[in-house]
Amino acid sequence: MEVKIHLNQAGYDVEDLTYHKNLSSNLKERLRKLDSPTALLIRTRADRICVNKNGDTFMLEAKTHASKIYRDCTIELLPLAHHISVYHDFKVKCMYVYRNDNFSNIKHGFYAEDAPNMVDKIFIPSRYQHMEKFFRNLAARFFPLAKIINIHKPTHHSQNIGSGDPFVTIPHEIIHKVKSFEQLLERHINTSNLKIAS
Repeated sequence: MEVKIHLNQAGYDVEDLTYHKNLSSNLKERLRKLDSPTALLIRTRADRICVNKNGDTFMLEAKTHASKIYRDCTIELLPLAHHISVYHDFKVKCMYVYRNDNFSNIKHGFYAEDAPNMVDKIFIPSRYQHMEKFFRNLAARFFPLAKIINIHKPTHHSQNIGSGDPFVTIPHEIIHKVKSFEQLLERHINTSNLKIAS
């Protein structure tokens, strides 16, 4: 909510894009149980769309990590790869905002296209064994230096284990060196204004 308020104050209208707010109960329940690439992408698409009066538009993905033990930033693999791909192919930007209140009150911000240099590990839960080749190909294309780890996870979705989908980690040593969300947004606005002026 703080991020949305900050964006509103900066002149951006912010609207929800999440599947659970925009789809029928029946379709949400069906998508929740499917493991196809399409279902995964819809389930984990960006949280928000942000547009200002000058037409500057970007997607926003907010991530929190509530663990008191683990400090690394975790992000679902497929949507992150998707955001990187559409940036390089179509210049569609997605801004990530991450915070872990147990270790810092700073909200860190980065663009999806910067993530390949930040990701160190990729985790593929056993429930996705039938799609392991698909996810390994994604990893090789977008995160060639990351270590791939197969892990055992319960087969059913649970709020206690997150989405249960394949995910990447960005070490806390790296994530806590990136700009704050406020600094990134300020730079983004300045860059957008320069493009308009030119």
